[in-house]
Formats: sequence, structure tokens, C-alpha cells
Amino acid sequence: MAWIDPSPAISKIVGDFVSFWTVGQLALDGRAAGAYREADHMALQ
Repeated sequence: MAWIDPSPAISKIVGDFVSFWTVGQLALDGRAAGAYREADHMALQ
């Protein structure tokens, strides 16, 4: 799941990577629940 706007310049693979990286970073920061909140996820992306 990636909460990024579709763009011809961003491939689906990159979008998936960014989403997984973001979730991992939220967890490492002690904010794992933020992975389920679009606003938190988008702010870190």
C-alpha cells in the first residue's frame, strides 16, 4: 500500500519501497501505529 499520488515519474516499485521504508521508520521511531494513519504516513514520506 502506498499513499502517494500516481505519477508517470514514480514507478509502482518505487512507491511500494517508499511505503515499506516509511512504515519501518515509524516503527523504529516508536510510532508504529502511525503506519495505519494516512496523515502520519504521508508526513514522513
